[in-house]
Amino acid sequence: MGSIKVNRKTAERLISDGYTIKVIPCKVRLRNLWFESARISLKKLNELGTDFEKFINEYSYYNCNNELGKHPSYYLDVNFSLAGSIGNSCLGYKQAIKLYNELKTEHENF
Repeated sequence: MGSIKVNRKTAERLISDGYTIKVIPCKVRLRNLWFESARISLKKLNELGTDFEKFINEYSYYNCNNELGKHPSYYLDVNFSLAGSIGNSCLGYKQAIKLYNELKTEHENF
């Protein structure tokens, strides 16, 4: 599975639009043996009885520190086969959705 790095504002908007987001401390690689990213979606937030802001604050309190990174990074979860993550820079909402749709179309045509 692959991922597209996005900023916090974009992550919140994507969740409200029904996409799944991965959250992980900023110094931790997305794919590693020792630390699993948290996958959040609107459905999961509703099940937990929380909202995006509260979830991220609690996640940051318990998972972010000097060693792992002081703030979380956000990734759009790509639900089809893709190697690693796409780029290192954070994308805005329109850019992330465009790239997601292009990759999805490419995958379906492959």
